[in-house]
Amino acid sequence: MTDLLKALLLGIIEGITEFLPISSTGHLLIAERWLGHRSDLFNIGIQAGAILAVVFIYRQRLWDLLAGFGKPANRDYALKLGLAFAITAVLGIAVKKLGFELPDQITPIAWALILGGLWMVVAEHFAAKRAQALGERSAISWTVAVLVGIAQVVAGVFPGTSRSAATIFVALLAGTTNRAAATEFAFLVGIPTMFAATAYELMDVVKSGEAANEDWAAFSVAFVASAITAFIAVKWLLNYIQSHRFTAFAPPADMAALGTALLQRRPWKCVQVREVRYTENVIKTGIGDTFGNFYDHIQGYVHQAGIRNVLRVKRHTIGNPPADGSSQVYVLDMVMESASEKKQDSR
Repeated sequence: MTDLLKALLLGIIEGITEFLPISSTGHLLIAERWLGHRSDLFNIGIQAGAILAVVFIYRQRLWDLLAGFGKPANRDYALKLGLAFAITAVLGIAVKKLGFELPDQITPIAWALILGGLWMVVAEHFAAKRAQALGERSAISWTVAVLVGIAQVVAGVFPGTSRSAATIFVALLAGTTNRAAATEFAFLVGIPTMFAATAYELMDVVKSGEAANEDWAAFSVAFVASAITAFIAVKWLLNYIQSHRFTAFAPPADMAALGTALLQRRPWKCVQVREVRYTENVIKTGIGDTFGNFYDHIQGYVHQAGIRNVLRVKRHTIGNPPADGSSQVYVLDMVMESASEKKQDSR
C-alpha cells in the first residue's frame, strides 16, 4: 500500500469519526497501528479539514448570528456559545498547567470507548424520558451552555471519549430535548474550540521544527479527504437524527474498544536496532552488522520489514513494573528519516 493511499484512508477515518458520536481517537489509534504512525502536524491537519467542513455546513447560521447580533435571540444564542467556549478554554488551560497528558497506553482508551458506548445507551434512555416529561424544547439555556463547556473538557481529558457524544447528550439531559437543536449547539461550540486547540498544538509543532520534515503531498491528500468525508458524515447525521436515536452508534464504539484491546494483546516482533546518543535519544531500526535485537515495544510505532527508520523517542522509567514487563517505556516522538533497506529481515 502506498503512503498516499494510507494518508487517504487516515483522512477518511478522521472525517467520518470526528463529528459522529463515536471517538475519532480510538478509531485513529487502531488505524495507525496498521497504516503507520503520523506526525503531530499531520494529525492537526486532518482535524482542521474536518472543522472546515462543519464551518461550511453551518456558514449561513454563523453569518446570521454575526450579522444579526443586534437581535435579542441571536445575541442570546451567541453569548451562550461564547460562555460554553470560555468555560472550555479556561478549564482546558488549567488542565494543561497541571501537566496533564493523555495516556499513551491502549487500555484506558479501550475502557473509555466501552464506557462511552454504555453512556450513549443510558443517556439516550433518560433523554427520551425527559423529552416526554418536558415536551419538545429547542431553546438553549444558560445551564446547558455551562454543562456543554464542561463536557468538552471532560471529553478531552479522557482519550476515547467522543466530544460530540458528550456535548450532545449533556444538552439533551439538561433540557434541550430537541436532538437537532442539541446537535447544532454542540457542533457550533465545537468550531471555536477545535480551532483554538488546533492553533495551540500548531504553535508547538512550528517551534519544534517538525513542519520542515512533513510529507506535504500526503498531508494535502489527508486534509482534503478529511474535509470531504466530514461534510458527508455531518450532513448525513443531521438528516438521520430527525427520525432516529443515537443508540445505533453504541456498537461501533464497543467494536473500536474490542479492536484496541486486541491490539494491546498483539505480540511485538523482534527488530534490529542501535541507539545513538546526541542531545536526545535516537533509536535507529533496520538491518546491519552493528545492530542488536530489540523485543520491546515503541508506543505509537509500527515497524515494517525492509524499512530503516530514524526515530526520535521519549524514554520513561516506571516504578514497580509487572514481573514480565520492562521498567523502560519507549514512546515515539517523531519519525525523522525513512528509507528502504536492500536486505530483508526474514524473522
